[in-house]
Amino acid sequence: MKLLSELQDKILTQLKRRGPLSVDQVTSALGVAKTAARRNLLALEKRGLIEKKFLALGRGRPRLVFRLTPKSNRLFPSKEAEILSSLLEFLIEAGHETLVDKFFEKYWEKRFEAIQERLAKKGKSDFETRLEVLKEELEKEGFMPRSRVTKRGSELCLQQCHCPIEAAARINRNPCRLEKRLISRVLNAPVGDVRFRTESHGFCEFALPRSRANKK
Repeated sequence: MKLLSELQDKILTQLKRRGPLSVDQVTSALGVAKTAARRNLLALEKRGLIEKKFLALGRGRPRLVFRLTPKSNRLFPSKEAEILSSLLEFLIEAGHETLVDKFFEKYWEKRFEAIQERLAKKGKSDFETRLEVLKEELEKEGFMPRSRVTKRGSELCLQQCHCPIEAAARINRNPCRLEKRLISRVLNAPVGDVRFRTESHGFCEFALPRSRANKK
């Protein structure tokens, strides 16, 4: 994700601490010009980190405010991954690994159903459309996907620049195997080599036959 400016970072911090704020409230809290506050709020909205909302405050016209979106959560420190890792370790050590697998099977099945619904609404099922809808669903879940053609031009590579289930993947690779199966089901194409995210390799990669698409 493109780096935030100092002012944008301060705006997000204020929204995190105080909840939804109007342009005037941001201006007052940070001591900046209203034009600067509005310009940076709109920039953050364009990046999907905040959204507009109208609040009804008694009589009179509702007030326009800005609030954080779920996408902004990744910008703030969190212990969720650490807690999830501990929970999964506890369940597996207690002999409930099958239950963990069933949870992730259901998780990816819901993603598949959502993708199928969106494809039905589009009324198209060509490879390019399925790839685009798959990326949209993965983006919504926080995976930050992108696709590119390899240098040799023989494969299409689906990359994920962020992994919201990384804590689970460190304990058990089954969520990743189920994700690979989802990609293959949605695109109706075999997934070749898979390169998982590591400390030295910042994203996961799924290789697909280049002959099935021309989309970068």
